[in-house]
Amino acid sequence: LLVTLFVAQHLTKGFARSLTLPSAPFLFRLYNVPGPQAQIFNGVIALPWAMKPALGLMSDAFPIFRYNKAPYLLLATIFGVAGSVAIS
Repeated sequence: LLVTLFVAQHLTKGFARSLTLPSAPFLFRLYNVPGPQAQIFNGVIALPWAMKPALGLMSDAFPIFRYNKAPYLLLATIFGVAGSVAIS
């Protein structure tokens, strides 16, 4: 069961990333984004993956109401929805 979950998790992440990552240069070109600014945007796109270990350690070290992951997931969802509403 653990191997199946591991493989499924990594396959879905890899599949999703393989669909979204190649589209970024085309979108940048469509919106006439200069090269240096596109590199900054690519860095911002990759930032959540780079911060994932630190956020995992923080959620384990500082539980909210004795829950490790759920409150942080809820906060991230609220901030994500608020950010999406703000830019739309």
